[in-house]
Amino acid sequence: MNDMDTNVYASKILDDHSLIYNFNTFLFRMASRPDFYNRLTIFQTQMRADGTWDAHSVVDGKLVYDWYKDARFSALSSGNRADPLYNRQFALYKEMFEQMQKEKLIDPKLSMYDENGKLRPLPEAYTIQ
Repeated sequence: MNDMDTNVYASKILDDHSLIYNFNTFLFRMASRPDFYNRLTIFQTQMRADGTWDAHSVVDGKLVYDWYKDARFSALSSGNRADPLYNRQFALYKEMFEQMQKEKLIDPKLSMYDENGKLRPLPEAYTIQ
């Protein structure tokens, strides 16, 4: 939902490229802008509902995800095995880790655990899938 680029779509459907200032492109961008903001608002709302919003911060001008601050992994990141959510969160972590390996966000050769026996951090809050 958040990866769609309407400018690429607009250039693919336009057949009038003869004008110096392509008025159709301008009109398409103005017509699609509300849709973009709508999708962005829905995505931000979903992030807040999932608890991933607070796990993101801007460091040196780059968006950084810290999975320890992700509310979906609160029991898992704290290591609280007595929490009833621990096994569910571990299953989500494992599924996301394996999917990110398939998507080449994580090296497929790596295991979930580092050399110290701790879970490796996830690079992003969501998989492409």
